[in-house]
Amino acid sequence: MNTTEDWLPLFPLDLVLLPGALLPLRVFEPRYRALARHVLEGGRPFGVVRMHAGQLARVGCVARIVHVLQAYSDGRSDVLVRGGERFALLDLREHADGYLESRTEPVCDEPGPGPDAEDRLLLERLFRDYAQLADDDDLLGGTLGAEDGAIDPDRDANAEGTAGAGVDAKADAAARADTEVAATADGAATADADRFSFAVAVRMPLGVDERQALLQTMSERERTLALLGHLARLVPRLRAHEKDRRKVRGNGKLVPAEE
Repeated sequence: MNTTEDWLPLFPLDLVLLPGALLPLRVFEPRYRALARHVLEGGRPFGVVRMHAGQLARVGCVARIVHVLQAYSDGRSDVLVRGGERFALLDLREHADGYLESRTEPVCDEPGPGPDAEDRLLLERLFRDYAQLADDDDLLGGTLGAEDGAIDPDRDANAEGTAGAGVDAKADAAARADTEVAATADGAATADADRFSFAVAVRMPLGVDERQALLQTMSERERTLALLGHLARLVPRLRAHEKDRRKVRGNGKLVPAEE
C-alpha cells in the first residue's frame, strides 16, 4: 500500500475481518454499490474496518472480492471477500460517491521471538480437539459459540445507522462459502507458520472485541497465547456438553463416544 498517494476505499462494519478469512457480504446501499463497482472494475482492494458506537477502529484488514455470488437486477449484489494484510488508518476523506476512503500504512508484527514450540503444538492440539467436538455436535458457530459473542450472520450489519457499510452478512451466502472458508483456514495453518494464529481464529467463536484485539496484536507469540486462553476455556465446555449429550442418549447412563 502506498501511504502517500493511494486512497483505500473503506467498508465500515460492526464486525472484524481477519487475514485469510472469507466473508460473504450483501451490498445494498448506493454508495457501497458504487464502491463495489469501483473495486471490481479496477481489480482493486478495499478496507474492512470496525465501526462501533460511531468510532472507527485504528486497525482494519484489506479485503479483495474473490467471487460475485449473485448480482440483482436492482443493483444489489452478494459478494465473497477474502481478508489480506492489516492496515492502520491515517487520513480520512469522503469520496465523491459518498463512501469513506483513507490513506493507510501497513501493520506488521514487531521483531521478536515467535511462539514457543510447546505453545504452538498445544494450540494445534487444542484446536483439533475443538474442531472435532464442535463439528461432531454441529456446534461450530452454533449455540455455544453464540454465548461467546460469535457474529450472527442474520444480524443487520448496519443496525446503528451511522456510517455503517450498508451491508448484511447473510446466512444463504455464508452457506455457499462454508466449504471454502474451512479449506482456507486449514491451508493457511499449514502453509504459513507466521499466520497460524489467524487461521485458527477464523474458525473460532470469538466475539468482535476479541477479534479486533487479535487484529491489533503485533506478535504471533501474543496471539498464540491469547488463543490458548480461549481454547483452554472452550474445549472443556464442549467436552462437558458432549458428555451430557451422551448421557441423554443413554437415558442417564454414559454412552461410549464411539457409538
